[in-house]
Amino acid sequence: MSFPPKGSNARAILAMIASSAVFVCNDALVKLATSGLPVGQIMLVRGLFACAWVGLAVLATGDWRRLGQGLAGPVLHRALLDVGATVFFIMGLVHIPLANASSIMLAAPLLITALAVPMLGAQVGWRRWSAILVGFVGVLLIVRPTPAGFNVWSLSTVTSLAFVALRDIVTRRVAPGTGSGVITLTTAATVTLLGIPWTLVEGWAPLDGRGLALVAGASVFLALGYFFLIVATRSGDIAVVQPFRYALILWSLALGYAIWDDVPDALAFGGIALVVASGLYVLHRERIRIAQAARQAKVDAAAPAV
Repeated sequence: MSFPPKGSNARAILAMIASSAVFVCNDALVKLATSGLPVGQIMLVRGLFACAWVGLAVLATGDWRRLGQGLAGPVLHRALLDVGATVFFIMGLVHIPLANASSIMLAAPLLITALAVPMLGAQVGWRRWSAILVGFVGVLLIVRPTPAGFNVWSLSTVTSLAFVALRDIVTRRVAPGTGSGVITLTTAATVTLLGIPWTLVEGWAPLDGRGLALVAGASVFLALGYFFLIVATRSGDIAVVQPFRYALILWSLALGYAIWDDVPDALAFGGIALVVASGLYVLHRERIRIAQAARQAKVDAAAPAV
């Protein structure tokens, strides 16, 4: 079976699901390796490894010839927006529960789809809006944020969400000929540079061999996550692809069970069912759209020329 072609919704959906999976693996390895370590140190060490892996990939694929594209306006804007998203998310996460932070960030498909209408001219019907909303309700059933956990620091996480949405919109404006590897390297390098002043402020803590190996492993998943997310965002219909961002929570539950024996309760399983149902419905509507387009193409081909 061949991989879906560039620009297709199928390719973008697979890339979004893959990005969710590897980002969760990155988070799990960081959690295992770096409990109690300064945030800036984690960002710097992991980022240096990620830059090395992406740099090797750029050299191996020949994308090094296009490194100049990393200085293009939209690519740099995207990287800076990623820095803003990282800074404000970590600031919020330090002061509010993880479930609350996750519930805010998983509103990204709603905000990105809403921004895509005026900024990219996307056409979003009520069925796609419904699927995104159903998926978000499912996510809330899984993470169940508490009202007490929301405070002024929640605004920091909301700000991070805005940066994420704008980052993905800007990604769609990157020139089609720009290599995704180059965009990935620019993003990784920019976020890594942020770790330098952060480390100077927070200080440096000892990191043993096991921890270093786990951070290096996390950096591989981080680099892959950057790449897959860029591919997912640059291709396909944004309203079709965005609901599959909710796969992040499914991967989190699976890995949490595999590593820490965390077992979802009945409400969480109900949320999982809603998330899966929303994704399957989007796929169903996409199949209908493709079939309708194919029938229309046959009609147009059979119509006599005027």
